[in-house]
Amino acid sequence: MKTKNSAKAPTSQAVVSEAEACAIIAEHAPHVQILEVVSDTYADPASLERHQKHEVPGFFQISSDRFETAPIWNLRSDEALMKVLEEYAVTPDSETRILLFDNIQINCGKAKSRFDASARIYSVLKYFGVKHVSVIMDNAMNKQFEAEYAANHPEIVGELSPAHTEAVKEASTLMARSALTFHRTTQVNTGQHRTLTKRLYDAATNDVHLLHPRRVQWPEEMIRSAPSDKSEFVPYDTLINLVAGDVGSYKLLDARSAEEHEGDVTGYDYVTASGKIPTSVSFPNADYQLSVDDSLSDVLHRLEKDLAGNGISNDDRIIWYCGTGWRAARMCILTQLLRCENAVIYEGGWNEWYRKNPQDIVQQPS
Repeated sequence: MKTKNSAKAPTSQAVVSEAEACAIIAEHAPHVQILEVVSDTYADPASLERHQKHEVPGFFQISSDRFETAPIWNLRSDEALMKVLEEYAVTPDSETRILLFDNIQINCGKAKSRFDASARIYSVLKYFGVKHVSVIMDNAMNKQFEAEYAANHPEIVGELSPAHTEAVKEASTLMARSALTFHRTTQVNTGQHRTLTKRLYDAATNDVHLLHPRRVQWPEEMIRSAPSDKSEFVPYDTLINLVAGDVGSYKLLDARSAEEHEGDVTGYDYVTASGKIPTSVSFPNADYQLSVDDSLSDVLHRLEKDLAGNGISNDDRIIWYCGTGWRAARMCILTQLLRCENAVIYEGGWNEWYRKNPQDIVQQPS
């Protein structure tokens, strides 16, 4: 598989670096909207005090919680999603460049995962046909997150000492480990996070600053045709027919941790059963993270090699799933960067599948 050349990629490429994001702002301001993806569910107290209207002009905070239904965290109805997009002046035909970034980290087995929340919102925007949207992935933010996470959450870091981790492994119930996974998902405002915000703002040149767009109302014709890219998500009815072998070939990839795929843990405190969807292959999201030592090209090269090693090519119909959608969304972006044009998401994930297919459950906590 051939990866895209980031130097020649258009401004609407799926993933951009901080430098590329600044170049987009400089070229297209004021027609740029920067959405900082947050979550009230995972936020620190300090984050909860911040308002939706960001203190920096041209920036919005957009909560992933508004796109999902608690406590299941699958996407809301198309009609509900459209109402949220109207509030943020997002329309499928807009020429505004949308840049997404977040500072939310989740647990993925024994490793950590970042930028999943941004990928989740990205997948929704593409589902509705928004043309110019990119996720900012920044290595420096990843590096600083660990230090500030430890400083802000000493009680959780203490829980994750080797002795405690071993004790958790020996716990008799699945739920104890599941709750720990959920508890470790958090949102932290790091120094690098604030630096990124300032640099993006400063990228607007000649005193042309980014503006807060006003709420819009989609015309009836646009509402009737939405979502315009229904292939972004694979519904349950389609997947069940694929798994049964009734409607063609596909590659089903599990972005959850190896422990979740093998049925050792559920991965969530609200998912009561462990297991995997039949025919799926484990591709843990956490194995393809940016770090201070890894560039995006390094990550893509590793993923490209692993896909090929599992007999997966650009032309295959690739379907990603995880628990409810975050990790699958991030992995779907990465495979699309590898020009796997048929990479999509089973948005219902294991959370929907096990409820409808109890025979696939490996074990349940008492």
